[in-house]
Amino acid sequence: TTSDNGLAGTWSPATVSNQASGTYLFTPAAGQCVLPYTYTVTVNPIVTPTFSFGTAQSVCIGSTAPILTLTSTNNILGTWNPAIVDNMNNGVYTFTPANGQCATPTTFTLEVNPIPTGTIRTDTSVYDGATVPLFNFNVTPAGTVNWTNSNPAIGLPASGTGNVPSFTAINLGNTPITATITVTPNINGCIGTAQTYIVTVLPLSKDVFVPNVFTPNGDGKNDLLQVYGNYITSVDMRIFNQWGQQIASITNKAQGWDGRHKGTPQPVGVYVYVLKAQLVDGRSVTLKGSITLIR
Repeated sequence: TTSDNGLAGTWSPATVSNQASGTYLFTPAAGQCVLPYTYTVTVNPIVTPTFSFGTAQSVCIGSTAPILTLTSTNNILGTWNPAIVDNMNNGVYTFTPANGQCATPTTFTLEVNPIPTGTIRTDTSVYDGATVPLFNFNVTPAGTVNWTNSNPAIGLPASGTGNVPSFTAINLGNTPITATITVTPNINGCIGTAQTYIVTVLPLSKDVFVPNVFTPNGDGKNDLLQVYGNYITSVDMRIFNQWGQQIASITNKAQGWDGRHKGTPQPVGVYVYVLKAQLVDGRSVTLKGSITLIR
């Protein structure tokens, strides 16, 4: 090897490494009045620029997007292409370091998610004890649903995720009760417009009713005298003939009277009854009346 000023010699190591820093010694050949020469090589690492907004983000369409700064957080200067983030469309943005820096290009990826929409059900009214069917809130594009219920007393939980489930409506009072169901669609954190519908639960009649005529003739129609009522929890009904003799007792509203006494069909005529019924709301009802038996 010959130096720039004509001196012959050898290097050790003979080849410069671009992977690690090192010191290289040039030893002149014998017979030259020259001192050895040391050459130091410093290898700087390739740096990847970093930014406060990271390498990828997901945003809702039209929302605030990052500003592409020209200096990275680790002090690399450069330019972006494209230079401005479009918050309406997906995109990949490339940062190219300026010359003279041991830095590599990097990219930033933006995912733009749509704002979801959905179809809402119409307001509905049902009676106590009715089944309100499941409601599938169709989200476009496909996403998740969060819902809330303003009045869990109707039988539906206070909140949930996904379809609003089927439930049995409850109203043991005397006036209608309502609940507002609010349904909100969501796609990757992008919240759509909340929509609402109203469920009204109507109370059933609290009346206790006893027919005044029945025909226990075996034709399958009106053969059984029964006590009717939506909220009866217990009943005690006693039936008497025209001479005041008790000939039947009903202690279950499903039981009824078939017009017999000790297995013997009773004659056509008018019978009287005394009834005491207990209702689910704690009230007690007492009724007295007459029944006409026809065959």
